[in-house]
Amino acid sequence: FIAINKNIDNANPDSTEFAGILNIMNDWYLRDQSRKIRSAAQQKGRSGKPLTYNPCFGYVKDPADKNHWLVDPEAADTVRRIFELASSGKSQLSICRTLVQEKRVTPGYYRFQHSPDGVGKQHTNRQPYNWDTRMLSKLVQRREYMGETVNFKTSYPERNAKQMMNPPEKRMCFPDTHEAIVTP
Repeated sequence: FIAINKNIDNANPDSTEFAGILNIMNDWYLRDQSRKIRSAAQQKGRSGKPLTYNPCFGYVKDPADKNHWLVDPEAADTVRRIFELASSGKSQLSICRTLVQEKRVTPGYYRFQHSPDGVGKQHTNRQPYNWDTRMLSKLVQRREYMGETVNFKTSYPERNAKQMMNPPEKRMCFPDTHEAIVTP
């Protein structure tokens, strides 16, 4: 092991005497930085600003305010159609088939088509109309389509743990933060 900027080389036994202490100090520093970043995100989320980097399908970021979403007319039409079909009692599989027949592109493929920074490149070789029932289920459950911002949907219970869904009582909902695509 060689760390040039700290003059550590395990071939030289005299240079490694402080390596353990340096590692502990680095770990403390990283924990402190992580705590500060988490605190800033918590504060932003409690103020009602969206914590997501990309808005959900049907919305785009407002060029004047990155924390505000505007309705994307083309994608919002697809979202309205999905909610219309779901409210009429159609099954998820039936909705998927209808969307394929109407040639409505999936959210991932739509993002690939309309993203200037290359987001969604993984969708280049996929079928543009390959709707999935899980995709529909997630889309219909989103409260954002009713004009709400929902923060803290997920959390990391401990350091280096997997991300987990928060129960509804731990989430924070802020109504009327952006224009609704559908009504309740």
